[in-house]
Amino acid sequence: MRPRAWPAVVSGLALAAAGGSAALARPSVFEAGGEPVSVTAERLEADLSGKTVSLSGAVTLRRGELSLRAPRVEARLRDGGQVAWARASGGVRLEHQGSHAEAEEVEVDLADRRVELRGRVVVGRGASRVEAERATLDLATSRLSLSQVRGTLAPPAASSAAP
Repeated sequence: MRPRAWPAVVSGLALAAAGGSAALARPSVFEAGGEPVSVTAERLEADLSGKTVSLSGAVTLRRGELSLRAPRVEARLRDGGQVAWARASGGVRLEHQGSHAEAEEVEVDLADRRVELRGRVVVGRGASRVEAERATLDLATSRLSLSQVRGTLAPPAASSAAP
């Protein structure tokens, strides 16, 4: 998986959570960046002050080519309705432009500009697949760090290697 794809995949989680949470109160955030966020869930709960949102039951968030599926997504919002922190849990799957990531839990902290994937982490693209117990992505530097790693790194296909 290309390291530059990770910020899009993981920050997409935050944007998708922002769209899902803001759908109740702030349609302009729902269409952040000009692309709407499609949300499906069995249940959406928001506190009356608009500071937290929980989606549960077969949650699917889609924005452009980014897709997130999880049993539960929680988010804390700033005053303007932007996501400050989000967590997807219960077995999370992210897909973006042929890349995928899976983990028991994914947490996005936008103040620290850090994303953590925890518990049976799997990342892959094409024939490449890496498993780890934990992965941390620094959004500021696009550095991805994995611990307890095992897997296979395949060379890129001839069609994707073209200039």
